Amino acid sequence: MYEKLLTAGPKYTPQMVMNGQIDVVGHQRAAIDEQLEDMSDKGLTPIRINHVPGSQFYTIALPDLNDGPYALWLAAYNFDHNITINAGANRGADMRYVNVVSALSRVEEWDGKAKMLKLSAGLRPSHKGFAILAQKPDGAIVAAGKFERGKIN
Repeated sequence: MYEKLLTAGPKYTPQMVMNGQIDVVGHQRAAIDEQLEDMSDKGLTPIRINHVPGSQFYTIALPDLNDGPYALWLAAYNFDHNITINAGANRGADMRYVNVVSALSRVEEWDGKAKMLKLSAGLRPSHKGFAILAQKPDGAIVAAGKFERGKIN
């Protein structure tokens, strides 16, 4: 999807797509910090996520944005971990992977009106948590929320 929207590619590692609109090489810390600073001024509308006790379900409180449509995405991400790179330019290097998305699914198309959803995130043991993202057709993320295991969200 991002190859077409951002004219980025081919795929490479490490890669970051920030706010659905900016492609950054994952080890270029100065570029990442600059983009994060720029994005912090724009802000995202929060999406509230709560676990339904004793179940695998979560309630998702979508805000009133009223100017949809938006694609709602569920992105499950892994616990932080270290790996040794076996091939390529970084062969032999030890790398720390943080918040790597390992499962991405489209929840639904949303019109932007406030509502509550109840869903299962399908978390696996390797998942630290998940995020819900509201994305415009141009790729921009306008609202987001996250749930992490073991944290008060």
